Amino acid sequence: ARDDQERLAFALDRTFDTAIAAGAFLTLLTFMGAPLAMSVLTGHADGPPVEVLRIQSLSLIVIFLNVSFASALIALRRNLGLIVANLVTLAFTLAVAVVLIPLHGALGGAIAAAAGEWSLLGSYAFVLHRARPDLRLRYGRVPRVALAAAISAAAAALIHVPHFPNLGAVMIVGVAFPLALIAVRGLPRELLDAVIGRDRAPARAGAR
Repeated sequence: ARDDQERLAFALDRTFDTAIAAGAFLTLLTFMGAPLAMSVLTGHADGPPVEVLRIQSLSLIVIFLNVSFASALIALRRNLGLIVANLVTLAFTLAVAVVLIPLHGALGGAIAAAAGEWSLLGSYAFVLHRARPDLRLRYGRVPRVALAAAISAAAAALIHVPHFPNLGAVMIVGVAFPLALIAVRGLPRELLDAVIGRDRAPARAGAR
């Protein structure tokens, strides 16, 4: 962040790509696996607890992105911006919770928590843009991740697993999403090289 701006931009871009893929995977797994989780915990695979967990799952992808943005801000020593962004998000989350929890109970709390994570992402993005407007992310892999998520969700919805419907959906997503993501080239090349243990010369910052 101090001496190599090209490397900083490269690292932020690849971290964002990895975070969006990992966050989407965990979000999809949790959303599809909510009936299974609640059946284990409560004995019922439907009802309000399932809806609460599914709403909360929508914040998981943002948590991954918030970590990547926060890491960049820490590297840039934007500590005050981090504190302000978190305080603003806390105030926003509390305000939403105060309004929604009395009206909708746990469902309102889940909405407030998810809204807070999304608002934190907006705050981090604003602080980062103010600090370094030249650090512009490329969003070329976002549509690819969305396509992989749509393919795996459709497969889980269309393929019926006898006797294990809730577990089957989770297993299908767990297999289909990574395969679809690789097929549509939704992962950074460097990540795939690291996973399979293949050595490659360091990529230039602008390389894809």
